[in-house]
Amino acid sequence: MRWVNRTVGVDYVQVESCADGVALAQLIDAAYPDARVPLYRLDFATRHEHDRARNLEVVRATLDRLDLDVPLDVKEVSRGVYRACDEALRWLYLVVQRERPPSATRGYDGRARRLEALQKRGYLARAPSKSPGWRSAASWDERGSGGDPSCASPSAAATPSA
Repeated sequence: MRWVNRTVGVDYVQVESCADGVALAQLIDAAYPDARVPLYRLDFATRHEHDRARNLEVVRATLDRLDLDVPLDVKEVSRGVYRACDEALRWLYLVVQRERPPSATRGYDGRARRLEALQKRGYLARAPSKSPGWRSAASWDERGSGGDPSCASPSAAATPSA
């Protein structure tokens, strides 16, 4: 757990805490910076098993893309089974130690990468839809309404922004 906490910049106490898949994804991101791990696709505040399973599917896809032979039982790990979480962490540790130089994970700023992923995810959530009446928050601010669409004039709200 010390390796996970030090590398990713978290404070996990139990191995089962890695069941959310975030630490596993960030460990891969730290060891393989060119892999472009899609951290923005992760849910950083999972509450349910299916949310953790979705995160672990992203981890599984990344491992497959990198041709890393790490046994990851998504169902068992997402349930938080100690043995499955421990096995996944141990295998990932061995693969990283075997294939990467010892300094590969040094200098990785896990907190900054999580913030970057959250910002990217927030940006993607605000992406324009195909509906013609979509208006960005920035366009509301330009009209001086302070971001509240209900304060805009009806004629301004009816016209889509460029």
